[in-house]
Amino acid sequence: MYRFMLEQKVDQLSDLENEQRVIENYFLLQKVRFEEGLFVSNQPTENLKEFKIPAGTLLLLVENAIKHNTISQKHPLHVLIKSDQNFLYVINNY
Repeated sequence: MYRFMLEQKVDQLSDLENEQRVIENYFLLQKVRFEEGLFVSNQPTENLKEFKIPAGTLLLLVENAIKHNTISQKHPLHVLIKSDQNFLYVINNY
């Protein structure tokens, strides 16, 4: 995660494909912590390299969803990342 942030410091924008790869790695780490209390559904659009967003934005949104919600096997957190032609959505069940 830190390597990603340091690499992105030079570039203000990052392609969506790169951002989603970071999110996948982040969720693998969080899955160890929360086990069956955390689920992610990533529904990317086609041509992810064409879309640019501020570097680290997607990670920040997902971190906030985890930080500000109660997560347990009884009350799992589901995070959905999806996009359409114009918008990127990060949705959680709380």
